[in-house]
Amino acid sequence: DPLSKTIIIGNQDTGTGMQFADDDSRFFSISTADGGDVAAFIDPSNPEQSIRLSSFQSLGAFRLTRWDADNNLVSQSFPALTNFDFAVPFVTPIEINAVDQTRFAIQGTTSVWVTDDFGDTVEAAGPAGFIGLTNAMIYGGRANGQDFPDVLYYGVNDQLFARVPGQSMATERTWNFDFINDIAINSSDYREVFIVDASNRVYRSTTSASSFSDITGNLGATQLRTIEYLPGPNEGIIVGTASGVWYSSADSYGDWSRLGE
Repeated sequence: DPLSKTIIIGNQDTGTGMQFADDDSRFFSISTADGGDVAAFIDPSNPEQSIRLSSFQSLGAFRLTRWDADNNLVSQSFPALTNFDFAVPFVTPIEINAVDQTRFAIQGTTSVWVTDDFGDTVEAAGPAGFIGLTNAMIYGGRANGQDFPDVLYYGVNDQLFARVPGQSMATERTWNFDFINDIAINSSDYREVFIVDASNRVYRSTTSASSFSDITGNLGATQLRTIEYLPGPNEGIIVGTASGVWYSSADSYGDWSRLGE
């Protein structure tokens, strides 16, 4: 939670755990069963409160809670998700829009669904399919100093889909590599896309995922699970692997070093 600086996590059997305080090793469960994907962000209409999204398995009891800076619960609601078909995987990915946080996306098994009213209503934004435990989805982007909240990238096993400005629905892109584990984009240019796959490779596109180059380079790690774009003076990408977190600078993509060494 960016306001209270506390951790929210979905756990098997014990549900959605929330940290009591930012320096506390204890957690409480706001819901039990098997915790689903979670999200937390500052309330766009009230910067003194944060919003958290959580559920148990298969998006059960999907809830929106508001919290103050001292980690006190202010309110709780259960978004109606009108139009939603509730065909979802066991752990249902949720992605907050990067440029308009009244919006978020839900990856189901028939469609990826988007909302611009905190989940009261949803609409299909592209086809989907059954996924395992991966969460490879990006929603919202920027280019040339302009916000593009409709931008959407997501993976469905070994298929890649994208919706860019001018498209109403996501369409499949050519992807001739392994299952997609995670996706990241340049926070200033949605056309630059990064993907890690199940064959422990890293790929980069500068053409909105129309074509890719392999930037695995000297990365010898295995089990590449996550990837993030790092803006600022140390611009580059970081990947989470079985042997730690690795970094590659934008000045030399493909040249990797392990963080902490």
